Amino acid sequence: MRVAFREGEKKIYRADLEDVTTDKQQGFEYKEVIISSDPTSASNHVAKLTSTEPLGMLRNLEVSKGDVVKVKVKGYYAGGSVTHSNAVNWGLTLGQVNGHSNSGEISTENTPFLLNLGLSITPNNGGNNPNATVPSGYLKLVFYKKDGTPVTASLQIAHLSPGAGQWQDLELTYTATERGYLQAFVANESDQEVFFDDMVVEHTPQLIVQENHYYPFGMNLRGIEKQGKPEHRYQYNAGTELEKSFELNWHETIYRRYDAQLGRFHGIDELAPLMP
Repeated sequence: MRVAFREGEKKIYRADLEDVTTDKQQGFEYKEVIISSDPTSASNHVAKLTSTEPLGMLRNLEVSKGDVVKVKVKGYYAGGSVTHSNAVNWGLTLGQVNGHSNSGEISTENTPFLLNLGLSITPNNGGNNPNATVPSGYLKLVFYKKDGTPVTASLQIAHLSPGAGQWQDLELTYTATERGYLQAFVANESDQEVFFDDMVVEHTPQLIVQENHYYPFGMNLRGIEKQGKPEHRYQYNAGTELEKSFELNWHETIYRRYDAQLGRFHGIDELAPLMP
């Protein structure tokens, strides 16, 4: 049996730095010390990233094959001379500050140690702006497999462009090729102040397909099946629900429960007295 169903509609997450609690409810992480006044409008709050506080807003997403994630953010710098930093040393510093190691399976929580991995896989100033006169402020996407292994080929980065004294839009789009975790964050690898604001993450799940195969009496052939996420439980015997509570693996038919492992029903058919 092959079942296709949609996991959900597009989800949009925003961080505007006006309210830390709201931003964290949206799944973003950042240090409150980076919050600053907008250099072009003192009534607004933005993230000010410096050589001592180089990490801005960060958002992790669990993705499946075919999911599309679009990330947008506004960036700004005032201009002036620029000295670029070293990505590797920077990453190690962040890892030590946050007190996380680089081992263990990733969860959907926004664990800051993942940024350390993201920086470490781009050595030799990989985050530096190609234009030496522009600060190395950027938006970056890094994909990790389920076990936490970073996929270097998946890395995407959008740098600030020439244009001091004006807000500019940075945008990246990623299509997942397998299940795992996508991390989006903004950072600054230079000694000049860089500002970021209004980070938006749009996550569009793809069409989920689930395939089920059975032994003659209805037990699942697990080795060759493809599970959906979430799993579609209405499967064998004209779509009866597979009950997995307490590892029973019974099929809930209308009048009684069927055990495909035994090929037998539990209980007497309620309509049996009507049969001759």
